[in-house]
Amino acid sequence: MKGFEKHKERLEDILSNREYQIYYEDNRGLLEKLWDKARGWINDLLSKIFDSFEPGSSVGNTIVLVIITGIVIAISLGIYFIIRYFTRKNQAKHVLLQTTKEMEWRYTEHLKEADYFAQLQQYKHATRHYFLAFLLLLHERKHLEARLWKTNWEYYDDLKKADTQLAKGFYEAATFFERVTYGEKEVSESDFYHLKEKVDDWMKKVEQQSAEEAGERA
Repeated sequence: MKGFEKHKERLEDILSNREYQIYYEDNRGLLEKLWDKARGWINDLLSKIFDSFEPGSSVGNTIVLVIITGIVIAISLGIYFIIRYFTRKNQAKHVLLQTTKEMEWRYTEHLKEADYFAQLQQYKHATRHYFLAFLLLLHERKHLEARLWKTNWEYYDDLKKADTQLAKGFYEAATFFERVTYGEKEVSESDFYHLKEKVDDWMKKVEQQSAEEAGERA
């Protein structure tokens, strides 16, 4: 009896030994564990639905692989479209052209509207129309392509490829416009007319450049 107790104690010592326990530990990675759990869950589900389904068979493994792959693709697409939705929603806050009507106006009409709001001392609205005039002049003179979905910084990237100096001017005006519109910066009379003076100079350069190019073609 004493011998049996000794062997029992010896066996317990062996089983409690760290090296022995490590042998039985699950050393698989997280993805392997998730994969096995998903495969086991689908195997159980298919076994309940289809009596002829055989878990572990080559056909069964193929079906499970196809199902898991489909689930992963569906989840990935769902995440992609959710991210894209919120990205576009965020970008929409920084889109200059809000309606097709604003694109249908010529830049000269926006200049008149800007002057109208300036006379009323509504400089925030005046700033918006002055910037729209600058943008649509660049559009009319083929320096960029105005679109409802484009942000100011996409226009800036387009301009950098064609005219770096003009791009710098647009960046300055766009930065001021963004601060006024989204940063809720108060626009004083001096702020507006300082911007107006600069934009007038840039627009004159654009018109002069267009006239020179037209003369060269003639």
